[in-house]
Amino acid sequence: MDFSTTNFSVVSDLSPLRNVKSLERLSFANCVDLDGDEVAELVANLDSLNWLDVTGPWDSWNADVQADLLAWDAAEGNELVVPEPATFALLGLGAIATLRRRKRQ
Repeated sequence: MDFSTTNFSVVSDLSPLRNVKSLERLSFANCVDLDGDEVAELVANLDSLNWLDVTGPWDSWNADVQADLLAWDAAEGNELVVPEPATFALLGLGAIATLRRRKRQ
């Protein structure tokens, strides 16, 4: 289920998703106003879930929520997608190099 780029400012309860028994993949990539505690509780209650993308809202969540999701990720078969700072740094350096090269030509 893909909730990428959704604005959750008017959604305060994700509990209806707990009733989806066959939910294996869930994406909250680049969402706005998503409550990390709600996501952590949802993940803990979805036995079928094995892939979660929280790229974007991850940095706005507190350390407890991040720890809960990382613990879920540590279970065999589960995969959590979060941004890695080194990846952003390499992409940024590549973009700068490309722009500098274009200016010289």
